[in-house]
Amino acid sequence: MTEQPGTGGGLAPDSPQAQAAVRAQLAENAGTVAGDDTAAAAATQAQIAGTQRGPLLPAEQQIDELMAMFRQQSEQMAALLAKQGDQDKQMAALRGQLAAAQGEPLPVRYAQAAVDKLTAHQAANPVLGKDHFGPVVELGTHLLEAAGLVVNGGAPDELLKTASAVERWLTRTHPRKAGGVHLDFSSVLDDVENAVEAAQEMAKAA
Repeated sequence: MTEQPGTGGGLAPDSPQAQAAVRAQLAENAGTVAGDDTAAAAATQAQIAGTQRGPLLPAEQQIDELMAMFRQQSEQMAALLAKQGDQDKQMAALRGQLAAAQGEPLPVRYAQAAVDKLTAHQAANPVLGKDHFGPVVELGTHLLEAAGLVVNGGAPDELLKTASAVERWLTRTHPRKAGGVHLDFSSVLDDVENAVEAAQEMAKAA
């Protein structure tokens, strides 16, 4: 086979064989470059995805831990409230038993004590006139009746309203209408307050 001048013993540059070889080499090089670019792009996307996802994992874990802690605290609070409710009922029951052992239930005993003291104030202060104490003695009687309703399973609403009316008369109406006559109603107020507390505890335990 005759060699072409200037080719160094190879194929002629313009021969079909040489051109085919060049095209094959270019295609191979292009494939290698494309493959490298695809791999690099995939690696870059994986790195970006890892960067975006990475910080979320600890945050999600912290949220889960916080939610678990809140659930645990909620369960503990519910248990404490239930325990407190049981203790309140037990205490009310004990007080009821004590009152039963001593006579009348506590709401009735305190209301009766308030009525007795109001009647005593009326008798000890004739200068004020019977009509002066008449309204509050009547309120005291109504307080006693309302206490009896609570003892029999009724709501304490009427007792609370009547107790407020008694307290208002003792602290406001009397000083305004007594003409300067000062009386100490502190023991009566104590009895009214104790009657209210006892009635509320009894209704709560029912």
